[in-house]
Amino acid sequence: MRKGTKTAAIFGSITMGIVLTACGGTVDAKSANKNAPKTLVGKWYQTNKVDGVMMTASVNRDNTIQVDMDNRDSRSIYWLGSFKSGKSPRNNFSTTSTADQDALTMSIFGSGDPYKSFEYKNGTLSFEFTMMGTTSKVHLRKK
Repeated sequence: MRKGTKTAAIFGSITMGIVLTACGGTVDAKSANKNAPKTLVGKWYQTNKVDGVMMTASVNRDNTIQVDMDNRDSRSIYWLGSFKSGKSPRNNFSTTSTADQDALTMSIFGSGDPYKSFEYKNGTLSFEFTMMGTTSKVHLRKK
């Protein structure tokens, strides 16, 4: 290999290494919050697969959350409950929702839990879902 070609190859490798290192850095809180929704209110959609179950959630202005189990032809309430106000999508948090027992009793797939914990982190709302003895974590995001 000629000297000029060898120097160009070394320089190119060093430059490529610097560029790749810069792109592979960690995500800081400011850049993670840049992708956060402006409000929690609205429709949330499941982003992971959980044994054939697909869920959506609606966070409402009255500090209630409704989680529905959806399939191609039907929808059933899995969770309906209230939570403490003052939660901001700019911060990561956990909150406990208190069940609306009347609504859940009327739903065939309604949770029997009196409380459900929800976690919000970097634009994703998550909760544990248990059916037939199996517990999975459901992750939801706004579109």
